[in-house]
Amino acid sequence: MNVALAFENKISLARRALFVWRFRHQERWARLMRGLAYAFGRPLAEDDLHALRVEMNERLGYYPIMTLTTEDVLEEARSQYSDEEANKLSPYLDAACERVARKWESDAFGVAVDWALENALAYAADDGITLTIPL
Repeated sequence: MNVALAFENKISLARRALFVWRFRHQERWARLMRGLAYAFGRPLAEDDLHALRVEMNERLGYYPIMTLTTEDVLEEARSQYSDEEANKLSPYLDAACERVARKWESDAFGVAVDWALENALAYAADDGITLTIPL
């Protein structure tokens, strides 16, 4: 009887040790898999892309206080225009944000969002799309 109890205790200790080992190394495996997917050009989920960017910023010692996203510009467009009108700008938001990111040298986030919205409106106007301001 004591042998069976001792054997059961050893198994539970082994299970516990395996759980602890897996828990400690789970993040390392996730980082390795993200890195391999990125290295081989496989598509990454948005969460993985964000985690990769955050980790690279930490390694480089680069800590941006604010990040301009297409969602910020789309939200600003929705506050000025209707949702339907603002959604017409979706194809132009990436190019507008990229242009602002390349040229921007200030910390005024609201002005950057406004400038990106102006760029998106200009790109849309080049394609013949104009937005109307609701009354």
